[in-house]
Amino acid sequence: MTKILGVIKDLILSMKTETILKNHGHKLEYLQENTNLEDYDIILVDLSDNRALDTIKKIPEKCVAFGSHIDIDLLNQAKELGCKNVLPRSRFFESLSSLVKQN
Repeated sequence: MTKILGVIKDLILSMKTETILKNHGHKLEYLQENTNLEDYDIILVDLSDNRALDTIKKIPEKCVAFGSHIDIDLLNQAKELGCKNVLPRSRFFESLSSLVKQN
């Protein structure tokens, strides 16, 4: 089973992400202080979370970042840090199940 980590503090976004993943047979775990990022196959990063860019810096190849479509600077920062998938929030939720299947 694919191990998925969420860097998502917003309750509504985390619940929506969890529900989509659960409906496709996956479990979402959340970033804690002692989490080893290497233990996960995919890291879902909400760019509005204050830990987002630091997480991407540490392991960009495993990150899928999402944020507001109007926050172009933040979306571009995630890309510049090497994040493999950077999506506007609406597109992230539309394609979440296929993103997980790809990994």
